[in-house]
Amino acid sequence: MFNHYKTEVPNRIKPGKYIMKLIKQMSKMFCLSAMFVLCMSLGPLYAQTIQEPDFIGGVVCVNSDSSTVPLNKEFGELRSGTSWKYNSWNALSLYVDGATSSLTLKSGRNIFLIKVADNNLDPSYTITLLRFDRKSSSRRAVLSLDNSGTIMASKTISDYKVMFDAQKYGKSSYLISVFLEKGEYGVVLAKPDGTIDEHPIVHCFTIK
Repeated sequence: MFNHYKTEVPNRIKPGKYIMKLIKQMSKMFCLSAMFVLCMSLGPLYAQTIQEPDFIGGVVCVNSDSSTVPLNKEFGELRSGTSWKYNSWNALSLYVDGATSSLTLKSGRNIFLIKVADNNLDPSYTITLLRFDRKSSSRRAVLSLDNSGTIMASKTISDYKVMFDAQKYGKSSYLISVFLEKGEYGVVLAKPDGTIDEHPIVHCFTIK
């Protein structure tokens, strides 16, 4: 006698679900590939020895061969005045003379090395990277609005701030990685209490 076996036919996968599953797998592979490329590009740079700035407050751009270029140091000035852009009668802005910086860097991902007094602090408390509005004879970034005595709220302005990735480097430095588009930029270092001087040193550069 022949034994009879039941043959189970697998459920058919619906085309819609199959396509969605395939798209999710491809998206995951793309993200992993992008992370791998980023690590490969930055890894050798981090592994090499980069000379830290000589003094606290020094800011340099790091080239692909680990050589460094100091950013232009210019004096800024904090000014209070009316801002029509933010509809405020008392806006605090940082001004730097001149429409542009003499130091030009390429657009894309840039690496900076910044020496500070203590790199155990969160770098966002001590380092501010600003993108300026370019005027005919100056560069400006609005920092805060003081609307006391009006119905408008006082607040800190973050529109000009550029977010960056940071990691400790050496004895007292931060290695900053940031993707930058064309424009005028400046790095401002705060004092230990988180404030900046009325005439702070601004480390400036232009992205083209």
